[in-house]
Amino acid sequence: MPSSKTSVVCTAYKLRDNASPQQIRFNTGTDLAVKAHGLLGPRGISRRAADLVDIAASIFQIERQLRGRQRTNPVARFELTIRVREATAWNERATSSLIDILNVLGNPTWNVRVDPGLQSQIPQHEKSKDQNIEQVALFSGGLDSACGALTLRKQKAITQLTSYYTGQKSLQADLAKAFGFSPPVQWSLHWAKEPGRGHSYFYRSFLFLALGAAVAESWGARRLFQFENGVLASAIPPAPSFAMTHHAHPRLHAACSRLFGLLFGGTWSVSNPFLPCTKRECVERAVSGSKVDDVHGLLLRTQTCWFFSANRMLGAKKQPHRACGVCIPCLLRRTAMPDDDYVYDLTKDSNRNSHAKGAAFRSYYGFLSRTLSCPDEREFYRVLPAAGRDVVATGAMQLADLYKLFRRFAMEFMDTYGITPESDASA
Repeated sequence: MPSSKTSVVCTAYKLRDNASPQQIRFNTGTDLAVKAHGLLGPRGISRRAADLVDIAASIFQIERQLRGRQRTNPVARFELTIRVREATAWNERATSSLIDILNVLGNPTWNVRVDPGLQSQIPQHEKSKDQNIEQVALFSGGLDSACGALTLRKQKAITQLTSYYTGQKSLQADLAKAFGFSPPVQWSLHWAKEPGRGHSYFYRSFLFLALGAAVAESWGARRLFQFENGVLASAIPPAPSFAMTHHAHPRLHAACSRLFGLLFGGTWSVSNPFLPCTKRECVERAVSGSKVDDVHGLLLRTQTCWFFSANRMLGAKKQPHRACGVCIPCLLRRTAMPDDDYVYDLTKDSNRNSHAKGAAFRSYYGFLSRTLSCPDEREFYRVLPAAGRDVVATGAMQLADLYKLFRRFAMEFMDTYGITPESDASA
């Protein structure tokens, strides 16, 4: 359990070296501080909301501190003990719901113990006197969240945008203003210890949703939107070698709805209105009737690339602050937007045939070709990876609808990159 000087202790047991686990220790409020910028609701940040945010931020930071090779020797089990301000809220049902969330997002098993005794102050924040907010939407500065905000413009008087930022603070604020919304509530994390070497982000979405829940609770709202196109939200990999995040998965949203209801009361709805849509369809829904000046130009400013700020990606050099063009988010973005400002152009065979840079492209080409060769959803089920069958099992999408979604995406993909399905090409 945490010592008198430590509020978070996590032990990570690797798959192959359980005899020498990694222990991660730090204090919330000092080593890891959360800051909110912008007006929250009249209730402000409650003790329970502050605890939820601290737990989510701690899990995010734990992942960033992991050392070693995560692909060849991943963590098999986490043992987490964390102090909070109001431990009574974290009863067996709430803790079980938290573990459900973590199990959706990552493969390791989690054992979580929540203890009382945290003395950290609630993050400083400003309160609004307005009472009119009924729903909150996550707003990252990416293409899907921007499109989602545009679909909510008629409801902007009752909608509060909220964001987590590292280098996108100005972009998020500028886009929100251009779309006609009040300034977003923008959150940041400040880590006072040595930066970690972990590069995965499997648990990051829980932080985003926890921040959104804290904002919603400040107004007494119980509706939270996370916009993500259905191709990525379904977490269906184009090939078994790809480890897809479940950052907007229907199981995640269901588990978060349960946890937030247990902590704050009421019936929560955490949902993704874009689950049935391809990325191109997300843009079409956003642009249709938006009445926003230069809406395409604004959407072109959004950031999608996994490696946007980096100077290297997939074993190759790239220009910082420019999209790589070959990661999965870039590959999907190009099917939706007519821009071609990428470091590497996937319309060129040299990039398609590259071992690393063309891996996602070739994998999607094969999977989508097989999808187009399926005459109906029953045949599609045969080629569908386990992740796709899991989406159907949640009840969030019917098999027929998932089949139609990926057929539409397949046609958009082939059209964008000027290719024919594999079966047609070999005919």
